[in-house]
Amino acid sequence: MKKRTVLFTALIAAFLIISLVLCLSSCAEKPEEPDTIETVDPAVTFFPVDTGDVTETESETETETETETETETETEPYIPPETEPDTETEPVTTIIEPDTQYVPDPIPDGAFSGCLFIGDSRTEGLEMTGSLPGADVFATTGLSIFGAISGATDTIPGVGEVTVSQLLSIKKYDKVYILLGINEIGYYLDTVAEKNNDLVTMIHNAQPNAKVIFQANLHVTTWRSNQEVASGGCFTNANVNSLNEKIKAYTNGTTVIWIDPNTILDDSTGGLSEDYEGGDGIHLNWSSYSMWGSWIAEQNSKY
Repeated sequence: MKKRTVLFTALIAAFLIISLVLCLSSCAEKPEEPDTIETVDPAVTFFPVDTGDVTETESETETETETETETETETEPYIPPETEPDTETEPVTTIIEPDTQYVPDPIPDGAFSGCLFIGDSRTEGLEMTGSLPGADVFATTGLSIFGAISGATDTIPGVGEVTVSQLLSIKKYDKVYILLGINEIGYYLDTVAEKNNDLVTMIHNAQPNAKVIFQANLHVTTWRSNQEVASGGCFTNANVNSLNEKIKAYTNGTTVIWIDPNTILDDSTGGLSEDYEGGDGIHLNWSSYSMWGSWIAEQNSKY
């Protein structure tokens, strides 16, 4: 009897040992790897590239690393939010008048014969309102300095669809006006200014006797500038002033000339007058383009 008990106990012990070994062996096996493993792309910091077209803010936010928003995409018109007054009394709206009201003379027919204007939507506005009689106008919404240099096209009457470089090889001009930069205002301003100077070099290589006349980038309204500051935007008058100073540094007063239309378009706050803006705080209203064109005609007669 004792022998059976010992044998039975030994069998149970052997069974338990074998079960434990099998269990440990099973637990030691590696789990199968999944067929695919999901990964998360690392964050990428965007830096503008100095090639390609940019879309305008029509701001003239023309913009032109291949950004087609002026950076060529002009900004949507800004409509200030409506707010309910605290009381039933209607709020009083104060309109800031320009310090000095510019009174334009009629623009003579052919006033800009022999002139080429290169610009974005605001120069396009001058053309559309008939404020540049006699001029060739290379201007498109969202055009930036990068696009003007690298191959953006426009249709010129009597010539067809051309780039700036092609146009300069086809027709001769006495003066070439440039107004670009608003679409690129969110990029490196030193680079934008240098590219404007590169455009001057392109013009003088093709036409050594042509005078290049830079127009200062127009200010935005003070309310638009303040809104941009509050939201972290780039269309601020501080940025416009900085870019203007950087471009102006490349002028010499003789072959490369600087003129500043802000002197007639600003109000006492140093921003585009609300009397002249077209609703988005950046562009002009229809009637103000002819006033601006008349002022340019006066400057044109001086050079």
